Amino acid sequence: MGGGSPASKQVPAIGSFKVMSQGYGVTVPVVMGTARVQCILIDYADFYSVTHHESMGGKGGGGNQGTVKYSYYATVVLLVCEGGGFGVNYKRLWVNKDLYATPDLKGFAEFDGADGQTAWDYMATKHPEKALVYNGFAYLAAHDYELTSSASLGNHGVEVEGFYANVGTGKDATIANCMAGLLLDDMWGIDFGVDCLLSLSQLDDYCGSYGLVISPALTEQEAAKDVLSRWATIANCGAVWTQNAAGDRGALKFIPVSQTAHSGNGIDYLPTAPLDIHLTADDFLSDSGDEPLMSTPKDRAEADNSFIVEFESRSKEYNKMLTPAATDTAAIKTYGLREASQFVAKEIRLMDVAQRVCQNLLQQAQYGGGTHEARLSSWQYAYLEPGDVVFFDDAELGFDAWPVMIVEVTDDGDAMSIIFEDVPDGVGDSEHYAADDVSYARVPWNTPVGDVNPPVIFNAPGALAAGGHEVWVAVSHLDARYGGCQIWTSYGSDNYVQIGALNGQSTMGGIAADYPAGTDPDTNPAHVLLVDLTQSNGSLGSVSQDDAVTYDSLCLVGGEYLAYRDAKRVGDNYDLTTPNPVAVAAFASVVNSSSSIQFDSLWKDKDYYNGGVITCTAGVAGNVGQVRTITGYTNTGGIRTISCAAFPVSPAVGDAFSIAPLPYLRRGLFGTAQGALTGEPFVRCDNRLFRFAFNEKDVGRTLNFKFLSYNEHGQGLQALADVPAYTLVLSADDKDGAAYPVNIKVVGTVPTLMAIQPLSAGHHPAPTAVLGCLDISNAATMELRLPDGTVLATIGGVAGGIQRRTAAAGYTLSAAADVRLVAYADADGIAAIIKSWTI
Repeated sequence: MGGGSPASKQVPAIGSFKVMSQGYGVTVPVVMGTARVQCILIDYADFYSVTHHESMGGKGGGGNQGTVKYSYYATVVLLVCEGGGFGVNYKRLWVNKDLYATPDLKGFAEFDGADGQTAWDYMATKHPEKALVYNGFAYLAAHDYELTSSASLGNHGVEVEGFYANVGTGKDATIANCMAGLLLDDMWGIDFGVDCLLSLSQLDDYCGSYGLVISPALTEQEAAKDVLSRWATIANCGAVWTQNAAGDRGALKFIPVSQTAHSGNGIDYLPTAPLDIHLTADDFLSDSGDEPLMSTPKDRAEADNSFIVEFESRSKEYNKMLTPAATDTAAIKTYGLREASQFVAKEIRLMDVAQRVCQNLLQQAQYGGGTHEARLSSWQYAYLEPGDVVFFDDAELGFDAWPVMIVEVTDDGDAMSIIFEDVPDGVGDSEHYAADDVSYARVPWNTPVGDVNPPVIFNAPGALAAGGHEVWVAVSHLDARYGGCQIWTSYGSDNYVQIGALNGQSTMGGIAADYPAGTDPDTNPAHVLLVDLTQSNGSLGSVSQDDAVTYDSLCLVGGEYLAYRDAKRVGDNYDLTTPNPVAVAAFASVVNSSSSIQFDSLWKDKDYYNGGVITCTAGVAGNVGQVRTITGYTNTGGIRTISCAAFPVSPAVGDAFSIAPLPYLRRGLFGTAQGALTGEPFVRCDNRLFRFAFNEKDVGRTLNFKFLSYNEHGQGLQALADVPAYTLVLSADDKDGAAYPVNIKVVGTVPTLMAIQPLSAGHHPAPTAVLGCLDISNAATMELRLPDGTVLATIGGVAGGIQRRTAAAGYTLSAAADVRLVAYADADGIAAIIKSWTI
C-alpha cells in the first residue's frame, strides 16, 4: 500500500495513416525552368507507431508524473512532376516550415523520371506488388518516414530544375522554348504540329536581350490559349495566325511589340523592317459619303497609369510578391490615378523580370498608339496580314510617312477591312530598374531584427502639411530581413501610444560631400550633390523636367528642401547633379533653319536641354566643332526641336550633333536655407515617409518617439521598453511662406536636447552665463557654423553634460542667416547636427 506507482497520462494511439489527399485523377505537374511544386502522395505502406514517455518532476521532487506519447512512421511515395524521359534535377525540399538543401537529406530516394528508370529497390523487396516503375514521372520515396503527431504526412514541396532549365540563365527557361514545348510536345503539350508554328527566333532574341525569362509550373488544368496569352503578355508580343512555310495550312507566329533594336546579355534584337508600302487616300475604298479612313486617337484620360505585377519569387522561397507600382506621374497629375488590375504571372521568379513586364504594361497602356480603320482592295493587298508595318503617306489625311501596324484583317471578298494601330517610338524598349530580389538566409519566422537606424524626424513644410501642421519621419534598417516598425509617441517620459506603423524602409542616408549654396534653379555643375543611401539600402531614379519643376522629387538635404531631376549611381553614392546621360549623340532629322533643328533620338521631355550646349560633330563644312547654347527645347507630339544661336551654315539632314544639358535642381524650397555639410541627412520626401498631423495648440511642445521594429514576416516585434526614444520640438511653418526653423535629429550619436536659447540678428558678445545644456556621450567638440562652413563659435565641454558658451571674441549675425549647432564625437567627422536656426 505504501509505494504506489508513478501517475501517468495515457494518450490513445492512432491506428492508421491519415491521408488528407491522394493523387488519384490529379494533374501531373509539368515544370519548365526551375520552380517549386507540391508533392502528391501516390502510395504508402508499413504504417506503425513507437511509444515514448515524456516525464515531469512531481511537487517537492516526489514521484514522477509523465505523458505517454507516440511517434508515427510509414513508407511513402510522392509524385513530383513529369520527367519527360530526360529527367529533372532536385533542389530544395520544404517539409511544413522546415527547409532542406536536397530531398535526400530528409531520407528520400530521388527518381528523376529519365528513360531507363527502374522500380524502387525497397518496394521491390518488401512489397513487390507495389514496385511500379512510374516511367516518365519524377518522384520521391522513403521508408520508415516520420509523420506528424496526428499521423499525417504534412505539406511537402520540392524545387526542381525541369525542362529547358539549362537554357538562358541556367535556372529559368526562355519563353520561346516554353511556348514551343507547350505547343509541340506530344506527351504533355498539345501536339500542335511543327509545321503549324513559325520560327520563334525573333521572339527569343527580343526576350533574351531584355532578360525576360520564366519558370512555369503547370500544376492544374488550364486552357492552352490562356497560358499562351499570359506568356505572350510577359514576352510583350502578339500572336498572329498566318500561313505556314509550305503555304498549305495555317500557322501561328509571335511578333514582339517593339520597333526598337536592342542589345543586351550578349544578344541582339532586330525588329522586322516595315514594308515599303505607303498608303494614300487613293488606296482606301469607301462607299459614297463615307470617310475613307476612320481614325480613333488614344484617349489617355481613360488609360490606366499605374501597374503592379504579382509573381512568385525564387529568392523568397516562391512566396507571392508584388512589384513596386510602375506609374506615369504626368498622367496621374493630369487625369488622376487609374490603377490597372494586378497582372498575375506566377511563372515569373525574379523581381527584375517582373519589374520589366510591369514597365512594358505601362508603356503599352500610356503610349500605345491610336487606331485607324480602312478598307483595301483584296486583289491588290491580299498578302498583308496582322503584324505587318506599313506607312500612311497622304498630306490631305495629315500623315507623312506615318508607321502603323496591322492588327486585324477581315476579308469579305473583293475588299479587306483592316484595323491599323500607331507604332510609337520606344514602346517595348523598357528601362532596367534595380531589383530588390536578393537571396536571403532562411531564419525562423519570429526572429527579431533589432533597433532601427537613428531616424530623421522633422516638421513638414506648412504648404504640404495636413492641416498646416505635420511631422514627417524617415526610418531605415541595415538588416535585409527588416519588415517595418510600429511608431509610438508620448509628450512625457511614459504613457506612449501607438500612432501607426511604417512598412518597409524610407529612402534616406547622408550627404557624401559638402554641398554649397546656389541659385534656384541651380544649374552649376560645380555644385555636386552626392548622396550615400547605404543605411536604407535605397536607390534613386531620374525624373522628368516637369517633375523637378513641380517638386515631385522633393528631398530634405540637411535643413534644405530641394527637388532633383537626374540621378546617377557613382560608386557607392548617387550623383543628383550631373545630367544622366551627360551628353547624347543625335542626328538631325529636319532642319527648320540654322538655329532650329529637329531630332528623332531625343527622348527627354520639354525644357530638359534648355541652357545646355549643342555641338556639331560631323556634317556641313563650317559647322563642325561649333558650339551653341540651347535657348529652347520642345517635344510636342514626338517632334523634338532644339533652338539655339544660329550655326554659320544651315545644317543638313543627317548631320551629327552632341547635345549636353545643364544640371537642374530646385533649391531652397519653402524658404529653407541652402547648403549642407558632409554627414548631414538626406531624405526622399515620398510615400515611404510616415506622416503625423498635430494641432496648433501643440506647437512648441516636445514629442517623444519610439520605433518598434518587426521582421519581413511581421513577427519579432520589439518591446517598448527595449528601444531608445527620439525627440522633436513641434513647430509650424509661417503662414506667409517666410523662412521657418527646421529641427532635425540625425544619424550618429543622438543627443537629448535641453533648453537652447534662440539666436537673433545682431552682435553676440562673449557671455559668461551658460546658454544651454546638452547630453551627448563622448562628444569632444561643438561648433556654431554657417552653411558655408564658417565657424562662429567653438564650444568646449565634457562628455555627458556640455556647457555651451560662445567664443571669447563674440560674433555678428545678419537677418535671415542660418546657424547650425554641430557636435563632433571625435576629430574624424560630425556626430550630429543638433539644431539649425533661421533668423
